[in-house]
Amino acid sequence: MKRIEVELGERSYSIIIGFGLLDRVGEIVEGLNLGDSVFLVSQRSIFSLYGDRCVESFHRKRFSVRSSLFGEEESDKSWESLQMVLQELVRFDEPGKKRCFVATLGGGVVGDLGGFASAIYKG
Repeated sequence: MKRIEVELGERSYSIIIGFGLLDRVGEIVEGLNLGDSVFLVSQRSIFSLYGDRCVESFHRKRFSVRSSLFGEEESDKSWESLQMVLQELVRFDEPGKKRCFVATLGGGVVGDLGGFASAIYKG
């Protein structure tokens, strides 16, 4: 596993590169103290291939997980899709009971939806 630090002052972050990371995502995220609940935004096609492994990795570290699945077309990146993500996130992230964070599995549409939802959500 290789870690690359992107230095941007207060907006700095790490990029982790390696083999088998999907099966260790729960272990890797556990040390970041982001919360105990994962709201996972993914593409249906990607989730059907890798979703079970990703969710199981989070479960091994005692994270609760809720998934929200979308297509991979640009038309799936819409205000309606964002509204659906936010509504599901509100239902999942019970105030005062959980600390929830958003993760994405896939790229493009779900990266944009998950990232924007995470940026504007105030739980």
